[in-house]
Amino acid sequence: MELRGQRARAAMTEETLDLEVNYLKCCLEPHDMTVFMPVLRAYARECATIAELGVRKGMSTIALLAGLPAGGKMQSFDQDLCENAEALEAMAEGVGTRWIFQQCDIYDLHPWPLKPDLLFLDFNHTYKGVTTQLVEFGSTARRWIIVHDTVSFPDVRVAIADWLAEAEQRWEIEREYCEGEGLVVLRREHGRDAGKRENPR
Repeated sequence: MELRGQRARAAMTEETLDLEVNYLKCCLEPHDMTVFMPVLRAYARECATIAELGVRKGMSTIALLAGLPAGGKMQSFDQDLCENAEALEAMAEGVGTRWIFQQCDIYDLHPWPLKPDLLFLDFNHTYKGVTTQLVEFGSTARRWIIVHDTVSFPDVRVAIADWLAEAEQRWEIEREYCEGEGLVVLRREHGRDAGKRENPR
């Protein structure tokens, strides 16, 4: 496995490992994250730590890494293998950040080891799945929770609303995007002043 990873890294050209080049490419290609790439990058710019549940092909990962300031750390989790993990790790290193991928059953992450500035959720889009993610991991996010697929999977949006009504901590919807697959940005209410930024679009 290690030798295969070394060969894969050796075969990568300097251009394929350029994070900005890959970010711009992902902004132009049609996929379910295209319209949200600038949004994710804008929020990541104000973070030192990010956690991502659900990686797939790594489009959201690239957007978040493209915004994460130098010295920042991002950890991504998925039950499936990330085929682009070697490249993503190298891209992060190239801009002075650190990216760690862990293949695992996300619901086995007990106790949840992180307190990220931003938690990005794009995994298990059932009502029960999203509710579990928000209950188990949402309370640890320091500033924002961003949830994808709120339009394409209506149960995701319902789960968010129910969790907001019952959550012990005070969260609010900062922005909601209804285009594409849909995206909701939640913010801790105490972060009202700290969370001000230019609208990414």
